[in-house]
Amino acid sequence: MIIYVTGIDGSGKSTIADKLTKEVFHDKQTVYIWARYQPKIVKFLISPFKRNYVSDPANDHIMNAAQLTRWLIFKKKITKSYLVSKITYLIQSVDYYLQLKKVVKKIEDNKDNNIIIDRMYLDFIVDQSINYGDISDRYFTKIFLNRLEKLDYIFYIDVDDEIALRRKADIPSLEYLKGKRKYYKQYIEMLDNAYIINNNNNISDTMKEIQHLLEA
Repeated sequence: MIIYVTGIDGSGKSTIADKLTKEVFHDKQTVYIWARYQPKIVKFLISPFKRNYVSDPANDHIMNAAQLTRWLIFKKKITKSYLVSKITYLIQSVDYYLQLKKVVKKIEDNKDNNIIIDRMYLDFIVDQSINYGDISDRYFTKIFLNRLEKLDYIFYIDVDDEIALRRKADIPSLEYLKGKRKYYKQYIEMLDNAYIINNNNNISDTMKEIQHLLEA
């Protein structure tokens, strides 16, 4: 069984993935996979520009609200051209596609076990949608969504924006969360094997709902 847990920052997806691994499937062989996109090619190209927008160039993925706003404005200027945004997204997609070869192999090697995936295709698509807008018609988006359809369960962990912001200190802004949540829901509706799980309240209730779906 392959289960993919996804959601906005602060939704509790990593906690839920951990509970699935250690509690729900504690008596079964279970493999946990963290498959977040690690930009390499594009990072190399944009790092000289990004250093001007962060406090710590060594950790250029960490930004406060003001830094993120300035960086997004700069990126929008660069990607204002449809051609530039399309080429950039293509480079990122190829980069991620190559990175996932190891993940795909690990899944194939453990096909007889339970597999819990934290961060993968959908998180990548949503992150890039924040940069480029709706990319549902792009070639690699369709490939990644098609691969998601082959998983047994996709659990989108949904929480209110304000709750997520309170839960995690390193979220840049409320607007950032609202944008990501909008795109997550847009793409989730395109996946027949995806379930929206509310995690606004007690996580034990969230786990019960997930277990009920798994046992149905």
